[in-house]
Amino acid sequence: MTTYAGTSVAGTSGVSSTSSITQQAINASNTGTGGNAGVAIYATSTAQDAIHGASGSSLNSGVWGSNSNGGYGVTGSVNFAGVAVYGSNTGSSGTGVYGTSSGQFGFGVVGICDASSGTGVYGEASGSFGYAGYFAGVLTKSSGSFLIDHPLDPANKYLEHSFVESPDMKNIYDGVAVAGASGEIAVQLPPYFDALNESFRYQLTAIGQAAPNLYVKQELVAGKFVIAGANAGQKVSWQVTGIRKDPWAKAHPIVTERDKPASELGLYKHPEVYNLPETKGISWNRIKKGTPGPATLAKPHP
Repeated sequence: MTTYAGTSVAGTSGVSSTSSITQQAINASNTGTGGNAGVAIYATSTAQDAIHGASGSSLNSGVWGSNSNGGYGVTGSVNFAGVAVYGSNTGSSGTGVYGTSSGQFGFGVVGICDASSGTGVYGEASGSFGYAGYFAGVLTKSSGSFLIDHPLDPANKYLEHSFVESPDMKNIYDGVAVAGASGEIAVQLPPYFDALNESFRYQLTAIGQAAPNLYVKQELVAGKFVIAGANAGQKVSWQVTGIRKDPWAKAHPIVTERDKPASELGLYKHPEVYNLPETKGISWNRIKKGTPGPATLAKPHP
């Protein structure tokens, strides 16, 4: 069955469509403007799907959308508490939603929030080995924090802390240890420490009483360093930082300062903090410029 723009198809769950390997079961197009759709299908029952796409081949897609002129291949719109686009995976190695980009300045997945308290992209994991978000490469952000229910008033307040930033790929290890009769402490770090870190820094703090002679007697060797100069039985707070030296970190060093590429010159990641209009933003010029929004594309329910 082939359905073209202007054709209305209505039916029950008994209506189906199939195709050969080189054809489409449904092929619809719309050459007009103003939010019209090539095919509009609505589900009036709460237990039914308006469109259900499935593929039994590893080379085909259940639903496939494409746009070559600045619009959207697939658009989802929701007005209240529903879900515009939903992806689910019940297998051990599948993917609920997958996005890829092969262009120099393209994006595999884009999430934008224009409201003051909304979320551009949301991920949640409830299992011990699940990920709310997983990034195999570099994660770049303008800021970052954790946001949790406030421990002192979890029903009414949030608690937010900022990430610790550094121009280096830095790991931090710390603890509190008790000095022996000689005033020394041997601190043993995890077995992977030497393989992961280099360029060590040390900090020591005496607890309970002064220890003016507190010092690092032996620097790190085989993941162990020795503190000396404490009083017998005294607690000492210690901290060691190291810079990553694993193969991935060596192959992808952080470039602390760099020039913007030609396509971003004169543009800003956050133009509003410089009292500049949205049109001076990098994301606006790369994502939104000349692209109709979902409200324009959405077909109103008849």
